[in-house]
Amino acid sequence: MRNIWTIMRKEFARILKDPKSIIILLLPGIMLYAIYSIVEHSSADQTAMNQYRSLVPLFIIIFLFVGCLVLAPDSIAGEKERGTIATLLITPIRRGQLALGKIFSLSTMACISAISSFLGLLFSLNLFGSGLSEHGFTLFLLILVVIITTVLLIMSVMCVISAFARGVREASMFILPFMLLSVVVCFATMTAGASPRLGLYFIPIYNSVKSITSIIDPDSPILSLNLCITFISNIAYMAGCVFVLRVLFKSEKVMFSK
Repeated sequence: MRNIWTIMRKEFARILKDPKSIIILLLPGIMLYAIYSIVEHSSADQTAMNQYRSLVPLFIIIFLFVGCLVLAPDSIAGEKERGTIATLLITPIRRGQLALGKIFSLSTMACISAISSFLGLLFSLNLFGSGLSEHGFTLFLLILVVIITTVLLIMSVMCVISAFARGVREASMFILPFMLLSVVVCFATMTAGASPRLGLYFIPIYNSVKSITSIIDPDSPILSLNLCITFISNIAYMAGCVFVLRVLFKSEKVMFSK
């Protein structure tokens, strides 16, 4: 456990030295509120506001991807490109612990982006102004949990993809199809019915978008079973990615690929 914490502190120090990374992680909330302000002041029509509300989950997914894209490739593929990963791998720290330290620290930093998105969502939809008594603390908590589990899943997948890359640019190229596919899935939720089949909530990203939509849309029913499937499946997929990353870190062929 001490070795994992040592790796995490090293990663935190590296990330915090780059102000641009922190700014990008904080941008989601600012961007959500900025888009809301533009829509609010450009049109008094409630239809425009309803359209903004329907696009909010898509904005959140894109902003979370951007935040994770700043962190994951540089931490893993970047270390391979600079040759510093070899130094880490020959230390007494076990490779499995190294992988856990990397992914835990990156996931913790990615939660900054998730919290920023959460706060921007609350302000942009005037949830704070309405008071907790109307919307309920439970709804706030559900939104936060969905966003955090989603960003943890995205970060885990990006870490696995970055492990196969030989450099930051190559990792970004590998991640791009995953990001585009996720955007396509987001758009697919807009054509789905108000209550899609239960099995669809096992699909990553799709389940998060539908869950966020059902929470923030007063006309959509909030189904506890669907939300539970979303939470559990996202955590399960993340755990699977963590296991795969530990295996990859133990592979000489993958970690020393040229």
